[in-house]
Amino acid sequence: MNVCRYAPLAGAAVLVVAGCTGGPDGRPSDAGAGGNLADHDAGGNPAGAGGRGMGGMNLPPDPNDPLNKVVACSSGRMWSGGNGETMYPGDRCQGCHIWEISGTVYPTGHEQTLCNGQDGAGITVVVSDAVGRVINLTPNSVGNFYYQGTIAYPFTAKVIRGTAVRAMLTPQTNAECNACHTPDGILGAPGRIVPPPL
Repeated sequence: MNVCRYAPLAGAAVLVVAGCTGGPDGRPSDAGAGGNLADHDAGGNPAGAGGRGMGGMNLPPDPNDPLNKVVACSSGRMWSGGNGETMYPGDRCQGCHIWEISGTVYPTGHEQTLCNGQDGAGITVVVSDAVGRVINLTPNSVGNFYYQGTIAYPFTAKVIRGTAVRAMLTPQTNAECNACHTPDGILGAPGRIVPPPL
């Protein structure tokens, strides 16, 4: 499995992506491009590279990585009203709903709020809580996912598509995912929640 661990901005979550070639904005990754797990130490850093893979080279952004796309509404469909599980994609959910975890998966990293997101077919959002419980969530037809049980904080999360993984390794204490995963991202989020590139 090829792994790239993006170097975070101050306070940002660290992203690990299978098959990537550089950071989401062209910054070099700290694991380098094309490396495999055998080339990395137990902390995920490239062996002998001092934490800046590829000798610290500036790698070009991967044009196939969905975080490298411009602001858009890829589905071409905006939420048009009504209540239920498909309402308000990309917006905050927990102001009205009593859900422990909620968010929206989008095909690209900078989608407009209320634009219908990524159909969840073949995608799983995996949340691992502080006591080792693993919760698998499947996004619905507009990309929304939610969980009504309880979790032990802090937690980590990842999005899986096939054998590819995009992981948020920095433990989180806010499970209202769309609070940080906005079109431009806040509090260190790189933008929307997106599946790893195919």
